Amino acid sequence: MTDPRASYSTSFSSAFDADFDAPTPEPGPPSGSTPRQILTAMLRAALPEDVDVQPYAHNMTGPERSTVMVRVDRARNAPAGLGMRDYDFALVCIAPKTTWGPADDELDALLEDVLFALSSNSIPNAVVFTEAVRATYGEPDASNPAYEVTLSITVQTT
Repeated sequence: MTDPRASYSTSFSSAFDADFDAPTPEPGPPSGSTPRQILTAMLRAALPEDVDVQPYAHNMTGPERSTVMVRVDRARNAPAGLGMRDYDFALVCIAPKTTWGPADDELDALLEDVLFALSSNSIPNAVVFTEAVRATYGEPDASNPAYEVTLSITVQTT
């Protein structure tokens, strides 16, 4: 099994390493993984199997099942010091239904699954949840109820 923390000389901080207990889905991210790929693998391992975790945010007409898309919004030097970098992510959580009642119920359940996964032992403490904001998603019309869950990760780059 490939270690999901292995990367192109980027590894999560020691807090990340100490807290990571989740099994890695086979075959796991390859050596040379980016923070996005590592986060995607952790979410796939922590969320229910019926949730589709996609490593990129993209336009879609509507998902066939509950979907979480991983989007990198910002990377910057971490205030923690040299060799550290902060990444800000958005997890775009989308319900497959568009009818207001059933879609909201599905979306609320998906949000709770994501928040539970982020607060569980399967996601390390180096992943810091910030907020969840209601949104809509879809092309050509944004008709799918969604949430954007923001979080940050500090990685060691040396």
